[in-house]
Amino acid sequence: MRASRAVPLPAAGGGDPAAGAIAATVAVTVSLDDFYLTRARRQALAAHVHPLFTTRGVPGTHDLPLLRVHSDRPVSLPVFDKLADDRLPPQHWRQFDRIDLLIPEGWCIGARLQLAARLTEPIDTLEAGEDPTRTASGAPTSTRRWPEPTNAFGRCLMH
Repeated sequence: MRASRAVPLPAAGGGDPAAGAIAATVAVTVSLDDFYLTRARRQALAAHVHPLFTTRGVPGTHDLPLLRVHSDRPVSLPVFDKLADDRLPPQHWRQFDRIDLLIPEGWCIGARLQLAARLTEPIDTLEAGEDPTRTASGAPTSTRRWPEPTNAFGRCLMH
């Protein structure tokens, strides 16, 4: 389990008026792994949308609202236990008096939404043969069509 930590930023020199603000900035790095949906929520998605939602990491399996941080109040950040395949209870989350800058890291940051026209054909033989949700015409109803694409991370963080 990777721990988030507050990182003090260096102060700007030369009497710059912004130096005090920069030095007082609390920046925290987080792993997107800690923001997975609970196992129960992923199982519900798997039952109603697509079986792959049981697996962590598929776009749509992160709890994006938890990434919204307000710097003017205390912040609790979730902790995900990969062995239990579930989020720890809130009393075990990381606590911060405030966070001015949240820096997420994860494999899908910066990924772009695929155009619908590119989703009509399977991307590989696994999807073609093993995706139980493909329609009779071959069109997917897979996770690639789920309305919460990976680029939603950027939209979430900018709000």
